Amino acid sequence: MATLAVLIITVAVMIFAPGDPRWLAIRVLVFFYSFAGLDAYLTAREHNRGIEAEAPANPRVAALLNFTTSGFGYLYLGQKVGCLAVVVLGIILRGISEIVPLLVEAVLFALAAHAATMAKRERDESYPPDRLPPPVQSKLPAAVPYAVSGFVLLAYYGLVTFGQIMLLVQR
Repeated sequence: MATLAVLIITVAVMIFAPGDPRWLAIRVLVFFYSFAGLDAYLTAREHNRGIEAEAPANPRVAALLNFTTSGFGYLYLGQKVGCLAVVVLGIILRGISEIVPLLVEAVLFALAAHAATMAKRERDESYPPDRLPPPVQSKLPAAVPYAVSGFVLLAYYGLVTFGQIMLLVQR
């Protein structure tokens, strides 16, 4: 349901908002699209192992929130200081985002990975992996949802890189 709400809001922003919010909406839409299929696959695997779908500290949610917002992944994990640090870092990065947006994307990726690692540790405390049943074999190879998500993200970053090169050439 939350994914549908995000889809509706981002499409409305893309249609009705002028200027910069459109690019943010496109970015959020790309990441939610690449996240949705992979999250569904991994949530089903976790459910089959006995982890509740609504269990707290979902690593994918923490990573996506950190990647698409200013540190909300840390708030999701109850780390208010981490969120504040990301806000301060965001203010600093805003100045260089016009010059090197790929550096900003790399920093956001690192923050997303950090939030996912924190959430995984927290989740493993609630659901110790050695006490869970082994994963159920799926008819869908694990590589398929990862490949689809990876392809969408590579296409996005390919376009961002191309746009960055074109901006540098024009200067």
